[in-house]
Amino acid sequence: MRRLAAGYALVGMVLTVGCSDEPERPECINLPERCDSPYPPDPPVTFEILFTAILKPTCGSTGNCHGKPQGGLVFTNIDESFDLLLGNVGGKARVTPGNAECSELVVRTSDVGKDWSMPPGTPLDPPNQCAIRQWVEAGALRQ
Repeated sequence: MRRLAAGYALVGMVLTVGCSDEPERPECINLPERCDSPYPPDPPVTFEILFTAILKPTCGSTGNCHGKPQGGLVFTNIDESFDLLLGNVGGKARVTPGNAECSELVVRTSDVGKDWSMPPGTPLDPPNQCAIRQWVEAGALRQ
């Protein structure tokens, strides 16, 4: 009987390890050397611009995924959104200032067509993907 119970426990552990709430995605991706942003590199793109032009209308408006908290992110309040992305609250940084290739926000919005790509369905257009990348590479400035 103990062997049977141990066998079930082992099977349960194997099944649990193989399952995850989040689809597997790379920690980093290779980005092209250049991209075409709708914003000039100087002065750097700020979070104010990204939030107003991309994140809130595309991801945080009513009916979109992050119009309510989802995956620990909500894009309805600029201050809360910034703090959540940088890990200032919630403890999970999704942006590493200066490192676009390894920032979850860039990985999810740039590597399109995957189960974990954001936004689901229709991806951001390349200029908006580039603007997010540009913001992260410039240090993820708030203003």
